[in-house]
Amino acid sequence: MMNRKWIPVIAIGVGVVLLLAGWIFAPAPTMDSEALAAMSPDAVTGAFYNWYLDYMDSEVLCHPLLDGAYRSSPYLSTALIAHFDSLVDQACGYGLPADPFLCTKGLPLHISVVPLSSTDKAARVLVRGSYPTESEVITTENLAEVTLVREDGRWVISGTTCR
Repeated sequence: MMNRKWIPVIAIGVGVVLLLAGWIFAPAPTMDSEALAAMSPDAVTGAFYNWYLDYMDSEVLCHPLLDGAYRSSPYLSTALIAHFDSLVDQACGYGLPADPFLCTKGLPLHISVVPLSSTDKAARVLVRGSYPTESEVITTENLAEVTLVREDGRWVISGTTCR
């Protein structure tokens, strides 16, 4: 029979494990509609890319495009989500031929977003990634040009073009 003094310790341990599991396997961040509507195209792009990199660099050890985490992202257009659904279905579990956001095989240490153009309905930004080299010097490369559109009163990513 279990000693009753261990019950609170076990309960706390189970609670911590469940809390960490919820944090590690959390879907894309949710924000209220006012906060999303207030974000600029470069802020939306930066928020998405930071979530994307954090997701792939976490304990999940999965890609957000292959496990469906992208579907709950408030930063992607409904058309882009449908496009990725089609790509993932066609991949049949074998993975995508290239990462449409990073355009490389490695994870950058840091990303930066440079606004390129913007109108009331569409915007373009450049995403740059910083990588260490063998000589421990950080180099920065253009990763992708990201297009955004207004959808439901807020900016969302509608496509990427590798650079």
